Formats: sequence, structure tokens, C-alpha cells
Amino acid sequence: MAIGVAHGLRGPLLAGSLAACVAAYLATRYLVRYSDTRTLITFAVYYTLAGVGSLAYFTMA
Repeated sequence: MAIGVAHGLRGPLLAGSLAACVAAYLATRYLVRYSDTRTLITFAVYYTLAGVGSLAYFTMA
């Protein structure tokens, strides 16, 4: 029974891993190209606001 479940999960697990790899590659490629032509102030502001928001959320939860 466990062997059947393991074989049944192999396909979706492989597809998910491949999708994550492609997404990470494309995101990195985009950010490197973006940083070559523009400043990263937009990302700094976004991550600061996201960090403050998540800190507030988890402090109150």
C-alpha cells in the first residue's frame, strides 16, 4: 500500500519541483536584469512594508 502511494506522488512532486526551479530561475533572471537598469528602492520599500505588516500580524495573532 505504501509503495503505491509513493509511486502515486512521484509525478506531482516532480512536476512541482520542476515548476519551482523554473520560477526561481526566471525570478532571478528578472531581478538581475532589473537591477542593472534601475535602482532597487522599489523592492526595498516593498520588503520593508511587507516585513512591518507581517511583524504586526504575528505580534497580534
